[in-house]
Amino acid sequence: MSNSQSMIAFPASFPPDAFAKHWANLEPCSRTSHESLEAAMAWSAKRDGYLSGPQGHTVKLIFRDGDWNVVIDFSMLMSADDGKLADFSKEVQKVLCEYTQGTTGCAGFSRFELGECIRKIDYSDGEVSETGQTLNEEKSIDLSNLYDEELEKLWRAHGLSGLFFNAKITGLEAFEFIDNYESQPFDFERHPKALILPVKKSWWKFW
Repeated sequence: MSNSQSMIAFPASFPPDAFAKHWANLEPCSRTSHESLEAAMAWSAKRDGYLSGPQGHTVKLIFRDGDWNVVIDFSMLMSADDGKLADFSKEVQKVLCEYTQGTTGCAGFSRFELGECIRKIDYSDGEVSETGQTLNEEKSIDLSNLYDEELEKLWRAHGLSGLFFNAKITGLEAFEFIDNYESQPFDFERHPKALILPVKKSWWKFW
C-alpha cells in the first residue's frame, strides 16, 4: 500500500467547492456524488492522470468530516503551493494541509490562517524543519520522525476523524478538472521533495 497522499481541510461552513476558484489552472470538467470511497476511487482512476486516467486531467475528492470539508488531491501539487493555500485561507479563515510521499519518505503539515502560514513542519531525509510557533494541537506529538502516524494524531487533534484511510466520510463528491499547471510553474528549488509525484499506478494499488 502506498503512503502517498495529500489532504487539505477547511471549515464546513463554506461550500465544498470553494477552493476551486483559487486554483485558476483547474478547468472544471465534471462533478459527481458517490455513496462509497471505493466507488469514488474507481471513478477517479479512469479520469485522473496521476492514477490511471488521461494525462492533463486531475480529480479532487471532497467530503465532509465533522466541522470540516476535506479535499483529497491525488497529484499532491496543491499541498506544495503555499501561496494559493494562504490566499484560500483569507476566504475560509483556516486551512490545514498534510502530505506524505511514500516513494521519497517525506511528509509535512501546514496551517494557514487569514492569509498567513502560521505553522509549517516538513520531514525529509531524516530531518525535521519547522517554521512558526508550536501549536497546542501538536504539543503531545513527537515530530522527530514525522510521518503518517504523527500526522494522523495531528489531524485528529484539530477535530478531524483521521486521514484518508481512517476518515469518517460523508457527502462524498468527485470533481474532475483539466489541469493547466504548465502555465503556472512551481518553484521546484523551494519544494524539491514535495513535488516528487507518485508513480502512476492502478487505483487499488494507490491505497
